[in-house]
Amino acid sequence: MRIVVTTLLLAFSSTLCFSQNPNISKIGENDYRVRILPDNFHYERVSHGNDSYAQAACFTMLLNNLGLNVPQDDVIRSGFGIAATGTAPSDQQGVAGFNGPTPLQWGRPAHVYSDMVSIDEELIFSELLNNRPLLAGLRVGSFEKPVLITALTFSVKYNEKGEKVGIIPNTVTIVNPAMGAASTSTQNWTQFTTAASVLYTVKISFK
Repeated sequence: MRIVVTTLLLAFSSTLCFSQNPNISKIGENDYRVRILPDNFHYERVSHGNDSYAQAACFTMLLNNLGLNVPQDDVIRSGFGIAATGTAPSDQQGVAGFNGPTPLQWGRPAHVYSDMVSIDEELIFSELLNNRPLLAGLRVGSFEKPVLITALTFSVKYNEKGEKVGIIPNTVTIVNPAMGAASTSTQNWTQFTTAASVLYTVKISFK
């Protein structure tokens, strides 16, 4: 985690000084937002109106954002992201099979990497800074629902010397593909960390 923190501070300091990263914007005196770029992101509802495919919808959005344009039905047919109704990525069903080479019929050879990670503001910052949404499981009543994290607002934390030492998270933007759910919503950090049961990073490399 120290490596993540160091990378975070270097990247953030560079952004503040030179405004070179389009993923970060200033929204207040000491308030900022880091987000994925909307031009690369295409929202998906669950296929055929079935919430059992919520993980597949999330995976489809992730793949599209990372440069692999695959229809949601192809993701479902491949077995990626299939889960019982009301379950989330924490059950490992879809996510465990989401590591490895993509099916040949997808047409573009690629390898997908998915890692379960701690729910940590600095890691979320780092992934969004690199234009990668994160996959999360949120508890909703007695169920868990898969969603994507696409933005984080935060304040800069300083030490007694006035040096930047980290961030203070404020809100998280959630994308939810489930039936009847708002496509995008915002939760404060405490609300999010209370509801979140699991968090995954997803990366892809092309051969």
